[in-house]
Amino acid sequence: MGSLYAYPEFRITPNTRLIYSPLLRGNISHSLSIEEMKNSVKVVPEKDSVYTVKTVLKDEDSIYKYGFLQEVVKIDPDKENADTVAKQKLAERSKASETFSFEMIEAVNSYTRAGMILSVDDTDYLIESAQHSIKNDVHYVKVDLRKFG
Repeated sequence: MGSLYAYPEFRITPNTRLIYSPLLRGNISHSLSIEEMKNSVKVVPEKDSVYTVKTVLKDEDSIYKYGFLQEVVKIDPDKENADTVAKQKLAERSKASETFSFEMIEAVNSYTRAGMILSVDDTDYLIESAQHSIKNDVHYVKVDLRKFG
């Protein structure tokens, strides 16, 4: 998933050059959310009745930009390493969620599919869904994207 790039193109008429479909997009929806974002991770043992902090890892730049958003993670210290868990959780959760959706025209033989990467305005997005329809001999594709990486 996310290893293949989609490059949808179409021609307005048979005697014109190919156009990169995302350049001419319609019905655009774009959102940026920090609802699920965390920029601090505190790791505590799950078995103790009095929680002792094993480690705290913070993204100071993100805290300055968005405010303090902490997640408390309980682990079994016999089975998991607190530093490793904190690094993994912070890497997963420290980014704002960005979604983008639009409709575009592409050639009928084009292969824009979910799971591929689509580059829009020099930013890579993972295609979460691609809904195809043909109206008046024109192939439309509505794509739902999530920022990749």
